[in-house]
Amino acid sequence: MIRSIPYLIREILTPDGWLEGFLGCPAWQIRSVSELAKLVKDDAAACCAAFTELTASPVFVYAKAPTDLIEQVTALTGCGFQLIDTNVVFDKPISANEDSADRIIIRPARVEDQQRVGQIAGANFAFSRFHLDPAISNQTADAIKAAWAENFWSGQRGDAMLVAEVDNQVAGFLQLLVREPEVVVIDLIAVDKTFRNQGVATGLIAEAERLYSRCELIRVGTQIANLPSIRCYENTGFRLRSSAYLFHFHSRL
Repeated sequence: MIRSIPYLIREILTPDGWLEGFLGCPAWQIRSVSELAKLVKDDAAACCAAFTELTASPVFVYAKAPTDLIEQVTALTGCGFQLIDTNVVFDKPISANEDSADRIIIRPARVEDQQRVGQIAGANFAFSRFHLDPAISNQTADAIKAAWAENFWSGQRGDAMLVAEVDNQVAGFLQLLVREPEVVVIDLIAVDKTFRNQGVATGLIAEAERLYSRCELIRVGTQIANLPSIRCYENTGFRLRSSAYLFHFHSRL
């Protein structure tokens, strides 16, 4: 049986129920942009028509394409996706040699930190793909980041979390994932505006390296527009590993 293009496109969409709760409409991720590129190559008009059908009701779809695979980029833009962000990934060998500033206390997150961590996450991001997307309100983008961090306490996100205290106040946090035996990933990091440029972020990263000294690499991703974070990572010894474009497809959000 020959399957139609709309059917094949829906086959490569993965539902994202978590995002759907914030956006108030069905949300999907394109699981394989390479498969989409093949479909577009076979019948570009049918692919465009299939995505046009999705616009009959509110919907949100997102996808990631490596910056050197122009065929994938062309397939996404041809189907109506908009470039929102360029994600850059850095990593560095684990090195547990640096110490935090004396007035900064780095410790594991506790239950009583949840509200404060949520506040920091919900008020200190400006360059996430949600904040950069003009079709998504800053209020919604802030709520996504706050919930992302607080999901640590429900066991839905993160393998570990560190917080930094300055003058008895939680000044920042670092959420970590262990995706491979040799690699620990900085999933989310934020420092309250009041405590920036005081060594909080570098202190959190240094403690993460000590905590995961058994691993070989520590890895982090950020947005190309987030120059302060890029400078911080480069100054801490991270080096660029890869880059990818992030695309969003909206219908009446």
